[in-house]
Amino acid sequence: MKNTRTPKIPVDKRKCSTILLSSGSKTKKCSAIYLGGSTTTRGLCSVSVKRCCDQLRCTNCDFHVEQYNNYKWDNTVDYLFLRNNMPDFQKVASKLI
Repeated sequence: MKNTRTPKIPVDKRKCSTILLSSGSKTKKCSAIYLGGSTTTRGLCSVSVKRCCDQLRCTNCDFHVEQYNNYKWDNTVDYLFLRNNMPDFQKVASKLI
């Protein structure tokens, strides 16, 4: 039986850049973009602390980039499956191994 719970990703947001938006609100942004595997710590990164970015967004559709630790995609996954089922983990879990 497959695990249907959303996997927990370790996140450490202690060090990050803060940007003041024109609206007056503040937002946090990684100082650089790092990608890594399931064992890499995720969170906002600074110059001195390198973590995998957990705030990635698609520049085409503006969806949050989903990250599933300790899974890989089944060979039968295609574009239509992802388009129709993302970003719902319950729906895509059938194609994660």
